[in-house]
Amino acid sequence: MKALFFAATMTSLLVASCAKQQEPASDAGPTATVRVQPISAKAIRTTLDAYGTVGFPPEYLHSVDASAEVRVERVLVSSGESVRRGQTLMVVRPTANSSLELAKARADLQFSSQQLARLTALRRQELATNTELAAGRLAQDTARAVLGNIESRLGNQNGEILAAREGFVAVVDAQQGDIVAAGASLLHLADRANLRLRLGVEPSDLSRVKENQPVRVSAIYDSKITAAGRVIKLVRQVDAQTRLAEALVDIDAASGLLPGSTVKATIELTSIPHALTVPRSAVLYSGERAYVFVVKGNKAYQAWVELGQISGDELQVLSGVKQADVVVVEGNYELQDGMAVKLAAAAQ
Repeated sequence: MKALFFAATMTSLLVASCAKQQEPASDAGPTATVRVQPISAKAIRTTLDAYGTVGFPPEYLHSVDASAEVRVERVLVSSGESVRRGQTLMVVRPTANSSLELAKARADLQFSSQQLARLTALRRQELATNTELAAGRLAQDTARAVLGNIESRLGNQNGEILAAREGFVAVVDAQQGDIVAAGASLLHLADRANLRLRLGVEPSDLSRVKENQPVRVSAIYDSKITAAGRVIKLVRQVDAQTRLAEALVDIDAASGLLPGSTVKATIELTSIPHALTVPRSAVLYSGERAYVFVVKGNKAYQAWVELGQISGDELQVLSGVKQADVVVVEGNYELQDGMAVKLAAAAQ
């Protein structure tokens, strides 16, 4: 009897155990640990970095030319130097050809003066006509004018070439000992007001650059030296050597940038004062479509979005979410639509 009771009891326990094992599993599903960030409205800018060199605008360059053939005796200034009006830039001397030209002009004037004196004496004796006397005076005036022109072209008695304006020495074209032909450049002076940057731009980016866009500039040799300017002109032609087009930017010469130096420039292409943005890490793609996971309650839901401008690590969102929505920025690769989530502990 006891054996039957024990057998019945064991059978009941086994049946209960099997029934417990066959109970349906919980439908809670997996839970992902994520980090989130609310969507906010902020000002964003899209920029383009470019490199270039500092120079002088050609329209602000003034050539100092040799008025006659001269030999450069001394060069007293160098490129980049600031000069004042009336400052001596060079000392030159006439060449043998110029000296010969000057001597001939002086001889012509002396001869014409002697001829005029002879004709004047003959006229008093009525041995010359008024017409002959007038021709003699004209010859003397012509010879005097030619001599004056040559003397003015040869400069002052000391051979000094003086600055006619205040500015910078942009380029020194002639060096000590050079023979410079009449009309050739000795040096170029630039106005103080402006410097010009020639920035190299990839041809594929040229359509994004517009005139009047703001530009921030810093010197490669010293990043603390900065300046601001605007795009004034685009050169829509690719340079054969650099394979780049150019954007021209004018800046104030007082910026401290050295002519001839290399600079880094950041061109501001667009500026949006109030843009909904999400971190780059929040955006996933299915084919060419972009989406994010928005957390509501303790679940993450997939939201298809339309993207706009890119600003560093921030992407503008044009549609699909609204301000203050909370998006997943870490742990989103393992998510599925409607999946339960829990927030990761904040980093200490």
